[in-house]
Amino acid sequence: MPVGTWGDPEPPAPAVADEGRPQHWLVLLLSLRAPWFLSSAVLLALRLNSSSADNGAAPAAEATSIPSIFAPLIACSFCSLLPSLWVLYTTYAFGRPLSPNVLEQYRSIVARKCVYVGLLRILFLVFLMLKLEGHLQWPYRIVCLPLWTQVLVVLVMLHTSIKQLNDDLCERAFKKQNTWSEVHLVASLFLSMKMDATLPWSWAATLWPLWVPVGMMVIMAATLTATLPVVVCLVYREGWGASSMLRGIRHPGVMLVSWSCCCVSSVCSLLFLVRVTEWLEGDGRGATDPFMTPVIVMLAYIVLLEGCMTYSNGLFRSDMSQLAWEHSHSGIHSPGAASPTSLPMPGGLGATAASVQEARVNSVMNQTKPKLLVRVGENLYRRPKPSETWG
Repeated sequence: MPVGTWGDPEPPAPAVADEGRPQHWLVLLLSLRAPWFLSSAVLLALRLNSSSADNGAAPAAEATSIPSIFAPLIACSFCSLLPSLWVLYTTYAFGRPLSPNVLEQYRSIVARKCVYVGLLRILFLVFLMLKLEGHLQWPYRIVCLPLWTQVLVVLVMLHTSIKQLNDDLCERAFKKQNTWSEVHLVASLFLSMKMDATLPWSWAATLWPLWVPVGMMVIMAATLTATLPVVVCLVYREGWGASSMLRGIRHPGVMLVSWSCCCVSSVCSLLFLVRVTEWLEGDGRGATDPFMTPVIVMLAYIVLLEGCMTYSNGLFRSDMSQLAWEHSHSGIHSPGAASPTSLPMPGGLGATAASVQEARVNSVMNQTKPKLLVRVGENLYRRPKPSETWG
């Protein structure tokens, strides 16, 4: 069955450690992040509205303090550390040797990365909170040092621990998890220089690291909007998986969710950047609702989407289960890998992914050799189709 066939049940993803264990509500709640950001954004909007209002709103400004705005963000960072700490505890606490399973090693590497990055993020939030309250007289470039150290940690782990696995799928998954690290680094660098009055640019020019990804999101949303009706027509006409154009897509619900998320995020982000630039160019005067409302709307939508993705079954996979699925459906394992990826296959057969891959290679090599090949490139040939005949 081709990947993305819709209608028949898709074979379950191979299990990795802890994938088959029952997940408790506490673990699911710790994995949610958008509600923390939404609560912090709401408190920030109340703070800005109160500070820009008349003197009658001064008590509300005092009620919404700076520590109360940063408290949800610090709590989110702390909660995100707990699952990773548990993974490291179960891996190293009992003195067991590290499993030769590539996915188990990758899981422990990702857990260590999450712990390092989470601690640095908490340190940055504490520094920024103290700076805004006037307790620290450091320049913003010093305050942002933990953010820049995050990128350094990710790069070091990528070129040491991940490279030692010698697994292309794990390396690609690790890079995909840290896609926005460079954006955070460049944006925080220019913003800190602007706040320290060492960058004589306008706010529109200072925010260029944010304009680039937002522009890419707008282009992606427009592309998905244009292609989605075509995909729907192909599904209605030929059936999902029947067309060669649709075999790489897992489920139509994934495309629909991706399209809606991209549209909402791109529109809200663009409105926020345009309006916050105008507000900053006016020396922070005027109403703050025009640029805070799109942020709150976007975060509220992400809260709903994150809740559905967390508690749904079948439509979405976790990062580790998706990586295990890709390993089981890949061809030959990466040459020179530390060890074959031992993945229990569905049905409890206990076969490893390496043996399954070897069986697939043998089935291809032992097929009847064609008497005629069609040349499609300089060094590329294919088998003739049944409809192709030659005199």
